[in-house]
Amino acid sequence: MNITDLVWKNATAHGFTFTMTPPDVARAVRVTLLNWLDAGRIKPVVGRVIPLDQAPEAQRYLIEERPFGRVLLAMAR
Repeated sequence: MNITDLVWKNATAHGFTFTMTPPDVARAVRVTLLNWLDAGRIKPVVGRVIPLDQAPEAQRYLIEERPFGRVLLAMAR
């Protein structure tokens, strides 16, 4: 993400990290988030799904295209 884009748009970015959170609190947050995902209360933005055997292409896409949304690697079925 180019931080300048946030500054010019007067945008706010929110995030959450589990690294400094006590294990029991982090576990409760993960359970809540998974329940919300399951119930459809939150929907992650997926920019692109790329087969696992094309992982180098996925890395290039992340670096060069700066996609909006998550880039997922999918295993073949």
